[in-house]
Amino acid sequence: MVWREVFEDMHYQWDRDTRGHPTPRRRAGVTADVSGRPEYSWHPAGLALLLAPVLAPFRGTAAVEPLALVATLAVSLLALGAFRGLLRHLGADPIETNVLSALTFLGTPLWFYARSLFAEPYLAASVVGAYWLALGPGMHLPAGILIGIGMLMKPPFGLVLIPLAAWALWRRDWRALAALSVPPMAATGVILWQDYVMFGSPWRSPQPFQAGSLVEGLGGLWLSVRHGVLATSPIAAAALAGWPYLLKQRPGDAVPLAAAFGLYFLLMALWYAWTGGHAYGPRLIVPVLPLLLLGLLGLVRSPLWRCGSARAVTACLAVLSVAFNGWAALDYPEAFGNHAVLELLKVLPGGGPGP
Repeated sequence: MVWREVFEDMHYQWDRDTRGHPTPRRRAGVTADVSGRPEYSWHPAGLALLLAPVLAPFRGTAAVEPLALVATLAVSLLALGAFRGLLRHLGADPIETNVLSALTFLGTPLWFYARSLFAEPYLAASVVGAYWLALGPGMHLPAGILIGIGMLMKPPFGLVLIPLAAWALWRRDWRALAALSVPPMAATGVILWQDYVMFGSPWRSPQPFQAGSLVEGLGGLWLSVRHGVLATSPIAAAALAGWPYLLKQRPGDAVPLAAAFGLYFLLMALWYAWTGGHAYGPRLIVPVLPLLLLGLLGLVRSPLWRCGSARAVTACLAVLSVAFNGWAALDYPEAFGNHAVLELLKVLPGGGPGP
């Protein structure tokens, strides 16, 4: 049974025991006997297991939560380093690498999630690191390990393996294909084993996939004010304009990168809860936003960049993106389910909560 089917969901409706600890209150009319039955998380255990070696020495102290956030920051910086490596592999010069890296990590919700305990920063580091290692230095086994780690945090993350596996298959690089595939296959075995131990069957997961409207999900993830890519990161429009040129100039690298973004985006759009719950921006696709923003390199290398108006529009989009996400990162509690423009409307004369 899902926990909220038995107990009241809101903590302020709970009782307290004699020591002041919260005791969840049953929903009215629910008679199911769940006493003595084990409770497991709605989310996979991967992130907790990943952080355990770092946090275990501080168990029972007030340092656990701050150190968890420090770990998220460290992983976000590793993702930034891998993104810079990917840009250099695609031919970016030092200035392009610095500017595009800053825009990607400050002009998207990656900045907001870098100070959170969500899995998205860890997944972003995994996908960017895997594609840099595979396409750049040719380190296929470490790339596969990163994908496997991501799957333990969120099993659908295995989708990002498909373009790299297809790339190796196209090149008939059987060694690369095996090195990329073995760690995700091992992760799949661990996931099935966990489901068997916790839920009685390898095919029964804690959060079964529930399809929604693909049209609604696609429209929302692009255009929603609160959870859309273009609203939270207007610079993504410039990146989209640059992708055709990047695909033309570097097809061997660009096609797998574009496919990884597209596959993951489509699956999250098909998910009934495409908003990502009570969160900031398009949470569910934050891990692959760096891949989308690689299109900026194609834009600055394309003939379109010689047009002064194109550069001016891109600069405006960049300023807006950094401003929106800077507000979210610095006014963290207010950013959940909100947007900088909607927050601004509240303080204007006659303003309301916004659409």
